[in-house]
Amino acid sequence: MPDHPVPFLDEDLKRNFRFLVLEVIKQIGSAVRVLEGHGDVDVEKLTSRDDYIDHLRTQIENKCFGLLRQRTRIEKQTVDLLRATTTVTTNLERIADHAISIVHQSRRLDPPDFLDVYDIEPFFDAIFTSLREVVSAYENVDTDGAVRIADQEPVLDQLYSDRFRRILGELKSEPEQVQNLVTSLLIIHYLERIGDCLQNIGEAIISAEVGERMKMRAYRELAGSLDMDVERPNLQEVDFVGLWGTRSGAQIGKVRAGELEKEGGEAIFKRGHPDKLRKEREAMDRWSALAPGLAPKVIRYQEAERDTMLVEYLKGRTLLEIVLNAKMPYVEQVVRRVQETLVHIWLDTKEDAPVRPRFLAQLEKRLEDVYLVHPYFRSEGQEISGLHVATLHELIEANRHLDEELVAPFSVFGHGDFNLDNVIYNAENDSVHFIDLHRSRRMDYVQDMSVFLVSNFRIPEFRPRRRAALNRVIDLQLAFARSFAKEQNDATFDARLALGLVRSLVSSTRFDIRRTFAEEMLRRGMYLLESLSNVKDGDYASFHPPRDVLIYTPERQTASP
Repeated sequence: MPDHPVPFLDEDLKRNFRFLVLEVIKQIGSAVRVLEGHGDVDVEKLTSRDDYIDHLRTQIENKCFGLLRQRTRIEKQTVDLLRATTTVTTNLERIADHAISIVHQSRRLDPPDFLDVYDIEPFFDAIFTSLREVVSAYENVDTDGAVRIADQEPVLDQLYSDRFRRILGELKSEPEQVQNLVTSLLIIHYLERIGDCLQNIGEAIISAEVGERMKMRAYRELAGSLDMDVERPNLQEVDFVGLWGTRSGAQIGKVRAGELEKEGGEAIFKRGHPDKLRKEREAMDRWSALAPGLAPKVIRYQEAERDTMLVEYLKGRTLLEIVLNAKMPYVEQVVRRVQETLVHIWLDTKEDAPVRPRFLAQLEKRLEDVYLVHPYFRSEGQEISGLHVATLHELIEANRHLDEELVAPFSVFGHGDFNLDNVIYNAENDSVHFIDLHRSRRMDYVQDMSVFLVSNFRIPEFRPRRRAALNRVIDLQLAFARSFAKEQNDATFDARLALGLVRSLVSSTRFDIRRTFAEEMLRRGMYLLESLSNVKDGDYASFHPPRDVLIYTPERQTASP
């Protein structure tokens, strides 16, 4: 049992919950009796019980939502259990519905005992085993019990797979039994779906204890990362806080556990696609060799269908937090510290070999996602006073040559996704750290600069003081990058930067549903692309994009949808 008391479970709710589980067990029992040939079940009684199950579930939900109405502030622990309660009761009701479906399907069997040859008793053994655990596991938020409930899902899945293959063969060899075989398959499929519901119930209880939505597989992988028994994981002494905002599809969370004593008791747990995680691990290893301490170290890595990685937790604040909340002198101090770090990295990793960033090719890979969010960006070209106004697609097609002509004179090892919330500053030791590094590689340093500048511009913050801070950081970083380019005799820096800004401005619209602001980014990107297309005789060294293209002033623009 957990050390903390379970919140809000008063006697009325517990009574209704226990009755709900009991009625679901009765429905499953009715299905068993029918399939075992012990006579017809009373359908009216079955339907009446189903109505009672619906009523109990509604009573429990009313209690949960009533709690939300009564309190202005609710502890997270209570919210987690409220969420788990609705998931558990919903899945209990589904189990009862599946039981009724089984009874109805059984009436199509002729003879009624046709299903006996498929030995369905193990299905019901697994189901009853789980259902008998539900009350205790729920009321005590018992993760051991929750694991045992969820563990019956693969058991039921395997039982279903074995019988599915057998019935599939018999459909070919015994065509005269098609109705019985198909009906048997449907019944067995309902039993398999009950396993899915049981897994959902177990995962909901686990999530209530852990504090975040946690699938069974992820729960075991988290336990494995902490050197725990993955077959019987117990994370009741582990604090897991999910970190949201990632668009990569990876599950990311901050973990506190006694097993992390050597790492200061905290680490970051990441679970995601193997290709991305492996690239990130390789990038972190390379960053550690190039600039020790800049990137987090990998504590443990496990390969699986979805790889998992436990990495060092870096203390400090993201640059985004600092820019939006700190006073300007402090913001400028931190930005200068970041710039010092960048210069050190760029000079240490510089290789004097030309590299093509190919910004328009990068943009094209993201255009379908842009159009999915903003389909009106596909609009056909227009004629205004006899002049053709090009579409985004036409502009890109007409300027493909820029990807070949705009060449960086050297390459550096870059971040790859250098935005405001991927940079951490630790004030205690005046250190800068990089995170989210799976795109790190050798590149044109202008790529990181263009991403960084647009990451300031696209922040949905329109309050004058905060917007002024974002604009100030843009000015500081732009001046810094131009100074570095001048020192390195990089004559086409501004032209490449403009093309990088086109890529980042337009592709960023896929993350913003506000039409007005998305169109603002699109127009600025198209303006820069048109300006580059007007450069005479390839004289890109003379091109300088205007400062205002990156400065957003809420007083002049509206950002409402």
